[in-house]
Formats: sequence, structure tokens, C-alpha cells
Amino acid sequence: MVPGTPQHNGVSEMMNRTIMERARSIKLHAGLPLSFWAEAVSTAMYLINRGPSSALDGGIPEEAWYGKKVDYSFLRVFGCEENKEESKKEYAMVEDLLDGKVTHESVQEPTQQESQTPTMRRSFRVRKEPENFSPSLYYLLLTDSGESESFDEAMQVDASKKWEQAMDEEHKSLMENQT
Repeated sequence: MVPGTPQHNGVSEMMNRTIMERARSIKLHAGLPLSFWAEAVSTAMYLINRGPSSALDGGIPEEAWYGKKVDYSFLRVFGCEENKEESKKEYAMVEDLLDGKVTHESVQEPTQQESQTPTMRRSFRVRKEPENFSPSLYYLLLTDSGESESFDEAMQVDASKKWEQAMDEEHKSLMENQT
């Protein structure tokens, strides 16, 4: 392996993959267009820095950097339109529960409407068998890269001057580097 290549950077490559997967998941869950990609990546990084890290034995990176507890009270679902009054009620209920003001007996049972399970529906999509191609077509798809395979073939196409220029540049580079 060559030094400085991604293969020598396993940890950072894995983190890049994690960031991209989380950003993709955030964007898809919110149903947002591709123009919100930067915000999704930024949100993914924000959450990664405020979540447990195995490198810190379950510690929070944000707490390690700044030495103080992370405030999670303002976190919201990415891309949601929030009803502020409903949010205040829920926040107050959680605060009361955490402060011990709410007892087990005072918690209301779910109403009939809340406990209903959604009805299952069948898909109306018509299933069709996958197309099977002939072995010769598979061979063509695997072998035809769209590039010329020989010098004579390259000199017969419209871009032959570009091929010749590219070959000259490659030859010059090989000679300069003595390879």
C-alpha cells in the first residue's frame, strides 16, 4: 500500500462513512431535497460530537473538549415543523417526571384512539420476473469499457489527436520520473 492513501487511514475512512450514512438517513427521514445535504451533514456531525464515543470509553466528545455537561434540551427532529404549545406541554411533563413530581398513579392510561394499530394494506404493484440476459450480453457488458483496445483502434476514432497527445504526455512523464 502507498503511504497517504485511504487504506492507511482506516479510522478516518470509517468516520467519513458514518457521517455520510447518518446524513443520508437524516435527509431521507425528513423528506428533504438534495439542496439540504450540507445541513444534514452538519447535523450528523453535531450529533456525533454529542453522543457516546467508544474512543472515549463511552464518554461524550463535546464534554471532553469543553469540560462541561452537554445540554440536550433544545434538540429537535431534523426538518420537522414543531407545534410550540404542544412542545411546551411535553417538556413540562418530562421536567415534572424527572423532578419526581409525577407519580406512577397519576400517569394516564392511553385512550382507545392512541392504542389502535394501523391496518395493513396490500401492495397494488404488479410483480414481474427479472429479465435474464444472454451469456454473450453479460460478456459484452463486462468487457466493453468504451475505450480503444489497441493503438490502431485508437487512431481510427474522431479523438485520435487527443489519444496521441495523452500518450505523448504519459511517455514524457515516464521519462522525467525515470520509471
